Amino acid sequence: MSRNQKPQDNGRLPSDRGVFQQPPGSGQWSVRYADANGKIHREKVGPKGLARRVYEKRKTQVREGKFFPELLANTKGPTFAEAIDDYITRKEPVWKASKEWKRIGEKWKERFKGRDLNSIGRADIAQEISSLARRGLKPGTMNRHLTLLKAFFHDAVVNGELEVDPARFVKKLRENNERVRFLSGAEEQRLMDNLPPKYRSVARFAILTGMRRGEVFNLQWKDLDFATRNMVIQEPKEGRIKRLPMSQAVYDLLVGELPRGGTEPASFNRVFPFDPHNFVNRVFVPAVRRAEIQDFRFHDLRHTFASRLIMKGADLVTIGKLMGHHGTRMTERYAHLTDERLRDAVELLTDTGTTTDTKDSENQKDQWAVQVSNLRPPACKADALPLS
Repeated sequence: MSRNQKPQDNGRLPSDRGVFQQPPGSGQWSVRYADANGKIHREKVGPKGLARRVYEKRKTQVREGKFFPELLANTKGPTFAEAIDDYITRKEPVWKASKEWKRIGEKWKERFKGRDLNSIGRADIAQEISSLARRGLKPGTMNRHLTLLKAFFHDAVVNGELEVDPARFVKKLRENNERVRFLSGAEEQRLMDNLPPKYRSVARFAILTGMRRGEVFNLQWKDLDFATRNMVIQEPKEGRIKRLPMSQAVYDLLVGELPRGGTEPASFNRVFPFDPHNFVNRVFVPAVRRAEIQDFRFHDLRHTFASRLIMKGADLVTIGKLMGHHGTRMTERYAHLTDERLRDAVELLTDTGTTTDTKDSENQKDQWAVQVSNLRPPACKADALPLS
C-alpha cells in the first residue's frame, strides 16, 4: 500500500478498481467489469487477492477477444488452481518451510488440473491419495500432501469460497517411523569410495552431525562460529533454532571446505552449494547402488550418527537434544541398541572365568562369617549363621 493511499469505508484502495467487498466488512470480495459490448458482469470470488487476479484475468480476456460469457455462466466459481495459488500467496510469509509447501501445492494443481474448486469432493481426494500410494510414496510423504490440502480446504470454507470442507473426514495414514538403518564401517568406506571426491564431504558431514537433509544443504557460513566451535541450525520441519557443538572432526572437515582456502568465508554462502534433490537423486542414490548397500537412504546417515553415539555410550536424552527431538518418542527407537551394548558388556565375563579352587572358596566363607558376626546384634545366636 502506498503511503498516500488510504482505505475507503468498504476496505478498498483507490487502485482496487473493479474489486469490491460485499457486504462491507464480510471479507467476501467480488469483481465488476464490462465486456467488449459494454455489458457489466459481476462475479463473487472470495479472498481479496484472488479477486484481484480474477479481475485482471477477465480484463485481459476482454481485451484479447477471448471473453465468452456463455462459458463463464457454466463455471461454479474459482478453479482449484486459482484458489490454491491465492492460499499459498497469503500463507507463504508465515510458513517456515514455504518451498516445500509450494512444491506440494504444485503437485496438487497437476492432479486437479482444470477442476473448479467446488467440484472436488471427498471421493476425489481419497482417490488421489490412493494413487499416491500406488506410486510407492511413504505414509509420511502422503500425510504431508494431505496436510496442505486439508489446511487449504479449511481456509476456503472459512473465507466463504466453499460451504463444505471435502477433506475434513479424510483421515491421515498411520506412519511407521521406527525404522533404524545405519552404516557399518565397511559400508561407509564403500560409500565414500563410490562418491565423487567433491561430494564426499556432504555425506561425511551428515554422519558426523546427524543433521537432516534440509539442515545440511541450508547451512550457511554465517551459521558457524569457529571461535566457540558452535553451529546455529534452523530446523526445516518446524523452523525452530537449535545450537550444535562442533566436534574436532567436523571442525577439520569444515576448514577444508572453506571457500578459496581462506579463513573468512563469505557470510551468506551455503556451505554445501548443491541442489538437495539433484544431489540425492543423481549423486547419492547412484553411489549407494554402486557400493552395493541395500535399503539405505540419505536420511539414514542421520540414523548412523545416533546409532554410533549409542554404541559409544551416549545416553538417549543427550542424543535427543543433539538431533533436535522435542520429545522422547523419536529417540526411543534407538533404545534397542543400548540393550545390545549392555548384552556385550555382560558377555565380557564369559571370557574371564569366575571359578576358584575349593580352598579359596572355603576361606572366603570363613571371612564372610566373621564379618557378619561382627555386625549382628548381641542377642543373635552364633548357630543362626550358615557357616557351611
